[in-house]
Amino acid sequence: MTGGLSDLQLNRAGAQEYEQAGYDFMIWADQMSLTIPRSIWTPDLVPAAAVVDVDAYMDPWPLATDAATHTSRMSLGITVCDVVRRLPANYAQLALTLDHFSQGRFFLGLGTGEMRHFTPYGVPRNKPYTHLEETVKIVKLLMESDGPVDYEGPIWNLDRAVMTLAPYGDTIPPVLVAGGGRAATIAGTHADGWITMQPFGSSPEEYASDVIRIKELVEKSGRDPEAFRFYVTAFVLLGSDDAAVDRLVNHPLAKWDSVALITNAEYYRSWEGSEHPIRRDYTYARDMISMNWSHADAWSVIDQVTPGIVRRARACGTPVEVADQLQPYVEAGANWLNIVDYSPLLGGGGQFGETGNAVDLVGATAARLREVNGMTVAAAEGALR
Repeated sequence: MTGGLSDLQLNRAGAQEYEQAGYDFMIWADQMSLTIPRSIWTPDLVPAAAVVDVDAYMDPWPLATDAATHTSRMSLGITVCDVVRRLPANYAQLALTLDHFSQGRFFLGLGTGEMRHFTPYGVPRNKPYTHLEETVKIVKLLMESDGPVDYEGPIWNLDRAVMTLAPYGDTIPPVLVAGGGRAATIAGTHADGWITMQPFGSSPEEYASDVIRIKELVEKSGRDPEAFRFYVTAFVLLGSDDAAVDRLVNHPLAKWDSVALITNAEYYRSWEGSEHPIRRDYTYARDMISMNWSHADAWSVIDQVTPGIVRRARACGTPVEVADQLQPYVEAGANWLNIVDYSPLLGGGGQFGETGNAVDLVGATAARLREVNGMTVAAAEGALR
């Protein structure tokens, strides 16, 4: 389950509700804004717009800390955090602190970041993959240290740096890395897990090949590949029946976000045999700065997106149908699955605010996956919520 609400009481209550419902973990994204342009976040399209600002985000670290003090079982993660706006030593100290607040239940996800969190705020994004690799190495070095440590790298140097706060338990918090290509290599070489967004990130067959490659990197680095966390953020549109699902896949904001979040234009081209509607060489991390889009320009993209593209970019359907669409990723190696349902944001099959129904639909999806995979609620090994 994903947090990120702009209300402290709702954040706390949500964490308690999710834990009581049997969820294995809850995460908060480190966001400054969403991918939906403000110009189309309007009450005529989205009932939520009357009461919620699409870009109103609290900092995830206090939110996760508050949830940690009001829950006792489920794991808590902040992911994905970019490696530009905070320094490695900051992340190491924050992660260890939350490890104590949560009594050993915290994990950290790191990535290269997206331009929408940098450009509008005057923050440069230089050598993102070098930053990512060094951040993972330094964060783990500091968290594992029991005295002064030195480090020399292309970006940062440590000279008798001290961080002797011990972890809560016997091991430091897991550090996961998000992204494909070079980021996936960094994950397998240095990290404790790999985060991807599906189903628009890759096919199950492509994902299975990536899992094999990363396991080989993990083993080569002297670690246990079976202990490695293959974390999938699954973007879905859940409806209680076919009519509700049909309304969702035809929703303008579902159409926008389905193409906005596709990693790159080449992958889109492999689906449709046509150019990406945003730009020919579109790359999500580089090009998606949502506040730059006017109402007219956003609609010019939406008009090119069919319901079929939405169904390709999201797992869409009833809980059983969505679970069956996600199962191939589990069979390919995903052992942590975060089901992110966009339907409450769009009004779902009914009205915005019917969060209880949305939680039930996600819960039913997870229950189906647990049943198929022979798991129990709040399973100790693996997480399918």
